[in-house]
Amino acid sequence: MNLLVMPRPVPVLKSARVTLRPPDPDADAQDYFAMNLDPEMHTWTGNRVLDSPDEAPRRLARYAALERASTWMIVDNPSGRVVGRFFLELEDREGVRVVHEGNRVARACWRPGQNRAGPALMFSAMGLLIASRVRTIGAASGLMNFVMLPMWVLSGVFFSSERFP
Repeated sequence: MNLLVMPRPVPVLKSARVTLRPPDPDADAQDYFAMNLDPEMHTWTGNRVLDSPDEAPRRLARYAALERASTWMIVDNPSGRVVGRFFLELEDREGVRVVHEGNRVARACWRPGQNRAGPALMFSAMGLLIASRVRTIGAASGLMNFVMLPMWVLSGVFFSSERFP
């Protein structure tokens, strides 16, 4: 995979419910460790539960230092606690840029809305990333439609997701 170097600094993105901001390994370690103790959160990701609280700041520092990924901590605005992590990578696949996105969100936030608010901000950031890479408005519009069409089709917006094969 030919990942491109991501722009720095990583921007802070805010909504009414959550804030996405760069990791602060020392300040975020306690919340990040507590969130990672839930084995259910790792079921589909292939990750593992952190071994000790000392591992959390090291892992967060490693994420923050990755040149080929932009990493954000998901902060629940009402409580001020870290409830997850998002990352965004950009791959050059034979001249075509492909965006990769991933997240880890605490189980307590799976239904209340933080998990929906985080991706909404992330996809806004993806739009900014796409717009910053083109030279004309027409190219930006075409790339945005190209990126969003599969999301619309696969999200169940046009037809029920229960009827997927």
